[in-house]
Amino acid sequence: MRALDCRAPDAHDDMHLTAQNDQDLITQVQQHRDQYHTDITDDQIKELVATSAYDE
Repeated sequence: MRALDCRAPDAHDDMHLTAQNDQDLITQVQQHRDQYHTDITDDQIKELVATSAYDE
């Protein structure tokens, strides 16, 4: 499992996103972005997952 934590106190409580692999995690983060962080681009999400996702 791959995971990523989102801490954005102005937008929502801390969130823990998980998926089977990085590509699925990117999809999870895109769905999260669509609800809470509409200013983040797909390229930024890919970079975020590449640099901040971790094994769980």
